[in-house]
Amino acid sequence: MTFNVTFFSIFSSPGFSLKWLKTLIKNKETIIHIHNWFNLISIKQLQKIILLGIPIVITLHDERLITGGCHYSLDCGQFHTACKKCPKINPLLRHKVRKNSKELGQLFNNSHKNLKLATPSNFMVRQALRSSIMKSQNVIFLPNPIPNYIQSKGPRDKIELRSTFRVGVASANPYHLIKGGDLIIELEQYLEANSSDIEIVYLANFPSQAHFDFWNSLDCLLVPSRADNSPNVIHEAKQFGLPIIATSVGGIAEVLYPEMDIPINISKLSINTILHAINEIKSREYDDKTIKQMQKAYLEYVGEPANKVIQIYLELLSVK
Repeated sequence: MTFNVTFFSIFSSPGFSLKWLKTLIKNKETIIHIHNWFNLISIKQLQKIILLGIPIVITLHDERLITGGCHYSLDCGQFHTACKKCPKINPLLRHKVRKNSKELGQLFNNSHKNLKLATPSNFMVRQALRSSIMKSQNVIFLPNPIPNYIQSKGPRDKIELRSTFRVGVASANPYHLIKGGDLIIELEQYLEANSSDIEIVYLANFPSQAHFDFWNSLDCLLVPSRADNSPNVIHEAKQFGLPIIATSVGGIAEVLYPEMDIPINISKLSINTILHAINEIKSREYDDKTIKQMQKAYLEYVGEPANKVIQIYLELLSVK
């Protein structure tokens, strides 16, 4: 598949000083855990933080540190051997691709006992192994810790009887092109024009205190991403016992449950395949046994993320 939109960060605008960071380090038991660092820290700052010897964990939520700048590699494999001339980047920025790859490669291909790298999907672990930047690092599979709704809410609890089949869209940026936003808009227009009994429901329209109402009101979740790591919205839908329609890309494929969910091949992603999948879900009946089996498989897959985080922290603190 060829996709003409590239998302690229050049890591050049540090948002805070190392002096300020050092004021937060109160004792030898301090650990820094960095998530979406690219808007705050330059590569040089990141290098200085690691070389300070402070215990540090970096969670990779997209491929920026693997590719040298691209958020999503899509079908491009140039990062395997270090990107040199990206045809999708503005020519004025192409030197940054080479520079980032070189600097990050020098940083991460050296051993740092105080550094742990983690990511929420096995897909990203494999991508790191293929990368010229990360291939010598041991990147750990670490699902994102999220609330365990299964323990506090029964599967598929409904807050009201409805005449429409409610399809949830829970992305923080529902109209983002990489998230399939163009297809969601097209789907909405089609449903409105054809007076369908299918209704698109957006999490963004629910206040934060009403997220339970959003999830309990759905009949399925739609995730038409063209690239993704391991979306938290899928993890939440699993806990509410919802069937999921999603493109089988990135880390999404490893979370889908064959007896409940419908994967869509990225090469066949269109409004027609989405509509077909919705109608397929509508025609099915999911009994409580199937839902509980799905949730059991899901919990076995994620394990206990909070305990894994604690274990990583303890391992870093034990390094002399």
